[in-house]
Amino acid sequence: MPSKAKSGPARAGRAARDPARDSERSPWLDLGARGEKLPLNAFPSFLILRLAAAIQREVMPRYTRKFGVSLPEWRLLAQLAVAPRPMQFFELVARSTMDKALVSRALQKLVDNRLALAVANPEHGRQLLVSSTRAGKELYARVLPAARGEQAALLSNLTDDERIMFHAVLLKLLQGFEAEQKEQDAPPVRRARKTRKEQ
Repeated sequence: MPSKAKSGPARAGRAARDPARDSERSPWLDLGARGEKLPLNAFPSFLILRLAAAIQREVMPRYTRKFGVSLPEWRLLAQLAVAPRPMQFFELVARSTMDKALVSRALQKLVDNRLALAVANPEHGRQLLVSSTRAGKELYARVLPAARGEQAALLSNLTDDERIMFHAVLLKLLQGFEAEQKEQDAPPVRRARKTRKEQ
């Protein structure tokens, strides 16, 4: 564990840390004891949602409109095209990160255009099994190179070190949420009750 800095003049070659300057560099450095110094417009959730909205508005339409699919349809098409087996509807909703009603509408459009197939699950009649058709996989294969190009162009705004750090930070945050969700979804541990033996 690093030792605390001693009081007095800073050592030669090491500038003393200035909280005011840290705040200018990033509002995330000096958060306060309970986040009271964090500005509203610097909330991670606000910035991430703002970035996601900008990407959906400015980047993704460049390749989805070209091939005549909406953003929700492209998300479902991509999930179905790479799935090793037909997916249950609730799995598709979870993987798409979209609301159930939006998934339902987008899926119906894919089915109408013969890009996806939705059939009743023979083991559970009320559940749907969803898969990509041959036409759906062919369309996915045509869209993917354009999608990769636009996403790569977005990342080209970052240096190599920034890309490595940004990717690592995103994964760390996502893995933390996923671990928490997994813990919440786990069934409660049942403790075996000890029975007294009859004497």
